[in-house]
Amino acid sequence: MKKRLGRWLRRGLGLLAILVLLALLTGAVYQWVASTRAIKRHPAPGQLVDIGGYRLHIRCLGAGEPTVILEAGGGGSSLDWGQIQPKIAPLTRACAYDRAGVGWSDQSPHPVEHAPDDLDALLRTARVPGPYVLVGASLGGLFSQQFAYAHPQMIVGLVLVDAAHPDLATRSSADAKRAEKRLAGLLTAFSYVSYFGLTRALDMSMGPPPRVLPPDERDAAAAVGFRPGWYRVTAKSLHEFDMICARVQAVKRPLTIPIVVISHGKPDQIIPFMSREANAQHERLWSELQQDLTRLSPQARQTIVHDSGHMIAFDRPDVVVTAVRDVVEAVRSNTPLQLTPK
Repeated sequence: MKKRLGRWLRRGLGLLAILVLLALLTGAVYQWVASTRAIKRHPAPGQLVDIGGYRLHIRCLGAGEPTVILEAGGGGSSLDWGQIQPKIAPLTRACAYDRAGVGWSDQSPHPVEHAPDDLDALLRTARVPGPYVLVGASLGGLFSQQFAYAHPQMIVGLVLVDAAHPDLATRSSADAKRAEKRLAGLLTAFSYVSYFGLTRALDMSMGPPPRVLPPDERDAAAAVGFRPGWYRVTAKSLHEFDMICARVQAVKRPLTIPIVVISHGKPDQIIPFMSREANAQHERLWSELQQDLTRLSPQARQTIVHDSGHMIAFDRPDVVVTAVRDVVEAVRSNTPLQLTPK
């Protein structure tokens, strides 16, 4: 009897293993077919530019100088600027791009560490004319600061959209750092299960929420939003956040260019998985560091958006457009930035 039960158990476990393998295979085929079809229906709307072994996606609208470069936050892409880029284009050239591993861009060996260098190579290879006004959101604001410090001759203005401050790595609480690690772990798990179509089946896309996109861009966002590499590079940016901040600090220098610091005023939870008390502490630190960003240049002002959380580009795109317009006008007229918005 015991031998018979043992035989049945082994057969049952074997059958279960076969069913699991079939389910994984089915999911992988579903993910591959769906992704292939989606990309064919929605190819990159801009250029795919080879910068040395991998391609980055950049889309430029409009004409004129200075050129506005739109740098999305962590986990974001060129699609995040869908409500902003078309409104800047009548004023001047506006270019949104995808960092390596994000949106339509290829994977790279060092997507986070080399992000500012990748942007430099992209602008040169794609022959996007300068000078540039950088618009950086959240993590993208850190990369924008690093680029401005490293290439002062190329950058004539900054708009920091609730941008991270390089002191955040050393001044964040232990709770905040643990929350970052939990989020990074979750995104890493998503990167694995996405190979088997699970994130697609559950509609857990890395693209922006459909409500903030023009109707003609919603399907395009879904076409690239379930790529495994996108989850993975976002997790990597969290794991390497301290390194990113240290690199910004290493090249920091005084600036004299027009800068608008746009900060959220509505309480928000920038990092999930924190307690209410830890989040309140993080919000106070974030607010203090936002004010400190106005010390980057004598021509810097802060705009606090009281009816928006961290995702200002989605909630109040008009505020971002106004800030970009003011910086562009100051650059063109060679006059100081108005420290009070018009």
